[in-house]
Amino acid sequence: MELDSMTLFERIKRASNVVLNAENVRIISHYDADGIAAAGIVCNALLRKNLKFHVSFVKSLGSKTIERISHEKNFLVLFLDMGSGQIDDIEEIKSKVMILDHHAQFRDSNITQINPHFFGMNGADEACASTLSFLLAKSMDEKNSDLAGLCAAGIVGDKQIPFKGLNREIVEEGIKNNFIRKEKGLSLGLEPFFKNGFNATGNKRFDDSMIIMKLLKQNVKYDVVEKFFGIYYISEYETDALTFSDVLNACGRTDNEGLGLEICLNKNMFREGLKVKEGYEKEVKKYASNLNDEVKTMNHIQYFYSEKPNLSGTLAGIGMAYLFDQEKPTLALSKVNSLLRVSSRGTGYLVDKGLDLAKALKTSAESLGGHGGGHSIAAGATISKDKDEEFLNIVDSVVGEQMK
Repeated sequence: MELDSMTLFERIKRASNVVLNAENVRIISHYDADGIAAAGIVCNALLRKNLKFHVSFVKSLGSKTIERISHEKNFLVLFLDMGSGQIDDIEEIKSKVMILDHHAQFRDSNITQINPHFFGMNGADEACASTLSFLLAKSMDEKNSDLAGLCAAGIVGDKQIPFKGLNREIVEEGIKNNFIRKEKGLSLGLEPFFKNGFNATGNKRFDDSMIIMKLLKQNVKYDVVEKFFGIYYISEYETDALTFSDVLNACGRTDNEGLGLEICLNKNMFREGLKVKEGYEKEVKKYASNLNDEVKTMNHIQYFYSEKPNLSGTLAGIGMAYLFDQEKPTLALSKVNSLLRVSSRGTGYLVDKGLDLAKALKTSAESLGGHGGGHSIAAGATISKDKDEEFLNIVDSVVGEQMK
């Protein structure tokens, strides 16, 4: 596809004018940290202009959700962190529609889409939904530059670190304007996970260099360790971007998305989010301790079944980064009613060797009547639960072809 003749900022300016003249805005956003932060940024901008809005968070954007939205009486429907891969169904919506998405499954349409891939940028590491939402908010009013901290949390939550492209420009501007503060050191949340157990990171006397050495010694790839370098504090919330993103992620994974949005709108609610985060991380540690015993390997992939769908992505990420074979991507499978939900994780090292999990899961799922997509380094899929073995075999073959 040819790159868009209109620049990204021209497209955003046109979009901001539409938003400013909207009678009401219906927002549909993803339930992860990036999606919640993106919604928080847009909602802050709308509140400051006294514009009406209604927000819903969804785990995936299926045809049933789109059909429900199409029957609502909305002036403007705004999809955040999703939509580009569902353009066929979204085109049936009669209201004005706008999509702010950064995933690579996309095609041109009459619908206004703000997706970095249209403009020659990589949506996997240069711009996420929070990035695009921040640019939209800033275009609506320059005073919204103070939302840079929320944007940084969304970027970190989407694992787009170290900062590159638009992400880096926004964070550097936030630092310059004192909305973000950078300090030296390792930004450590739930991670790192050592093979002999979780590191107690609360003690700052534990030398950072020792943590790095121990991770590298257990064959953790450098691109994983690199993501810890530098601590970025969000001035308004007096906490770092990683902790903030972990709070939003925990809210999303525990069906507390509304609290996550409230935190983005009211810093006094942050303590409530920390409680949710603490409970979520206790549960993650409980299930992560058995991962080494549960993982199964195939020729080109490794996988495990998770009885907790809300933990699957996090557990797959922990296993891929710290515990399992570094030469194979990791899939976590969860059976939910009649469906099989899949979360997959790779590393920059594997992507450099040709891995594209978005294409692998999309192709494999669609061949079995399901759907999938995401990024080259992390993707998801949904299929019928009785097709798990067939699905794994297809993914194994596709990944093998990618990494020849």
